[in-house]
Amino acid sequence: MIKERKKSLGFRLLTYVLFLSTMITIMLTVVQLLLDYQADLYQINQRFKAIEVSYLDGLSSSVWHMDEEQINIVLGGIKNLPEIKYVSLLNEEGKVLRKLGDGSDTQIIEKVFVLDYEYEGDYKKLGSLHVSASLTEVYNRIIKKVWIIGASQAIKTFIVSAFILLIIRLLFIKHINTIYLYMQRLSRGKFSESLDLERNSFEGKPDDELGLLVDSINHMKSELDSAQKKLTKELAYRKTIQSEMVKFAHEVGVAEAATGAFHNVNNALTPIDFSVTKISKLVTRNEANIDKKDLEQVNRELSRITKNMKIAKKIISTQQSHAKIKETSEDIDINMLLNEILIMQHTTLTRYNVQVEFTPLKQFYGFGILHQLCNIIINLVKNACEAMEDTDPQERKLKFKSYLESDFAVIEIKDSGCGIAEENLKKMFTRGFTTKKHGHGFGLHYCWLTMKEMGGRLEVSSEGANLGTRFLLYIPAKQSEKVEKSA
Repeated sequence: MIKERKKSLGFRLLTYVLFLSTMITIMLTVVQLLLDYQADLYQINQRFKAIEVSYLDGLSSSVWHMDEEQINIVLGGIKNLPEIKYVSLLNEEGKVLRKLGDGSDTQIIEKVFVLDYEYEGDYKKLGSLHVSASLTEVYNRIIKKVWIIGASQAIKTFIVSAFILLIIRLLFIKHINTIYLYMQRLSRGKFSESLDLERNSFEGKPDDELGLLVDSINHMKSELDSAQKKLTKELAYRKTIQSEMVKFAHEVGVAEAATGAFHNVNNALTPIDFSVTKISKLVTRNEANIDKKDLEQVNRELSRITKNMKIAKKIISTQQSHAKIKETSEDIDINMLLNEILIMQHTTLTRYNVQVEFTPLKQFYGFGILHQLCNIIINLVKNACEAMEDTDPQERKLKFKSYLESDFAVIEIKDSGCGIAEENLKKMFTRGFTTKKHGHGFGLHYCWLTMKEMGGRLEVSSEGANLGTRFLLYIPAKQSEKVEKSA
């Protein structure tokens, strides 16, 4: 039974695509922000280098000469540089001489420059310059980029995912749904239609993966259809066999009952016939003592009884011949017959703990009387089970083989039982001969005669005591099988 779907494959696929795209977007965004942050820090450091190169000498000179105006101009130029928010000039004692900007910002990078001036070959220390670059704008730019990158990536991810989902639905999901519905129909035994996805050139080609899958499913459908038809045929044939066997059993029962009745009547007439003969002889010996008229009457009655007795026996003989079953040969599926018999004998084989091995040829037919073959094979199976009674239960094996040989369909039955002594092999089919304690010696004799009447033969072989026995049934092959074999 095919389970009902709980979640769409397309939905799960979209979830995976969105999740993967989001993770990739987050990682790329983090990398991009780190690179931008490092670039901003690099720019700030470049500002500090520019101050050191371009402003320090002029500021040191202005401080040495106590040029207030020039000091203010230099400090103002530094303050106006990008990202520079606070500038302070300190003397040697650390006292603030000048300051520009807001020094309350805590998100800063501070750089301290030492101020000195060369006078008469000696460097005089004048104080220090403190420059603070704010990171607030850097952080604001990063936050703004987060929103811009996040929004743009989200829109791009959604559009790409939707497009991917659409493509996958057109190329796969739609056809997988079609395959799913088709498999549901197959599970209900509907083999009339072949699977066709009806794809256009955009959706794929017949030799791609989906095309190969369709071909495999259609091949499987053909195999299932063939198997179903074969099974239906086998079931019908099995029912026919069973029906014929029931009908035959009924006819045999009626015929045996009629034959038995005729036989009993015939047995009852025999002593009467004997008594009439005896009376006739007594009358002949004593006819001198019997009245002539009475003698004539007795002779007439005895003659009439004798005549009627002959008529009755003739009628009984005729009815006995009519009571015999009219048996006709037919084409018999050998492997089907063996399978049917193994099913019927399952209880017997299980009771004796016998392991069955069946090696059939491809389907082929013999030509014979169905119920007689059934009786013969069942008799041989029963004999084989009894022959393995003293064999180790683990070693009790009954092997069946079926094959064509010349103009015969051959059934080979081999057991692992007590076997047959060499001196008894030639007597196995003799009427009245038996190796069983309570046997009568009629079973194998009947099988041998029946196979001979059908135009076949029954053979037996054994390698000796406790080495098992092999029986070979040679059944005339169906005419078409003979032609195929000769070809």
